[in-house]
Amino acid sequence: MLLCLYPFEPAFYVDTSVEAVFVGHPLADAIGPEAGDEPARQAAREALGLRGEGTVLAVLPGSRSSEIGLMIESFVSAAKRFLVRNPETQIVVPCLRPVLRDKVDQALRAYPELPVTLYDGDARQALVACDIALVKSGTSTLEAMLLSRPMVVSYRLGRLSAHFARWVLRTPYVALPNILSGRRLVPELLQDEATGVALAEALQEQLQHSLGEADYFEPFHALQRELRQSADEKAAAAVLRLLAS
Repeated sequence: MLLCLYPFEPAFYVDTSVEAVFVGHPLADAIGPEAGDEPARQAAREALGLRGEGTVLAVLPGSRSSEIGLMIESFVSAAKRFLVRNPETQIVVPCLRPVLRDKVDQALRAYPELPVTLYDGDARQALVACDIALVKSGTSTLEAMLLSRPMVVSYRLGRLSAHFARWVLRTPYVALPNILSGRRLVPELLQDEATGVALAEALQEQLQHSLGEADYFEPFHALQRELRQSADEKAAAAVLRLLAS
């Protein structure tokens, strides 16, 4: 038996001897509807020492040193360009480990004018605090979606790795919201497309769409409902069925 987090996964095992059971995603259960509401946003900003008013841009370049090495330059460049168009913006960057903070600090030295808040910890608090997020493809894109945060997703691989990835990739998308919805729900800029100019433009567009379109977050909410299945209980029930058989 295979316990699946995502609804599209059981179909991969239809013609095998594996019983694949969709149980939902524990993260969707943990991040409730109120986790990204305005009181939570203001509390997260206060905890991070940010002003309560104005735009907050969360920049999430990754949780591994190699990812940050590939992503940080274009992400910081995008943040600088976004700031030019939105001068009141505060920028927040989570750093999971001290070695990652050192790499981010080093990249920021070339941009001393940027109002950046670094903190030690995972991405959740930055996503709760923000109005818009620039996110490395991965679980943080799911967190941003569950918190109803507009986002631009990006990823870079080394050139050799990118060459091989093109041969094995079986999905047109890399961001979890896009994979789950089966369409380009959020922008993806990968490899050479992920320039500071392009990322900044995509951030501006998504911020404006999220502020101006009343139904912008409805696809996010629909995916939340689909993933929020009381995963722990469903997983336990499936295991009990297997043991009984």
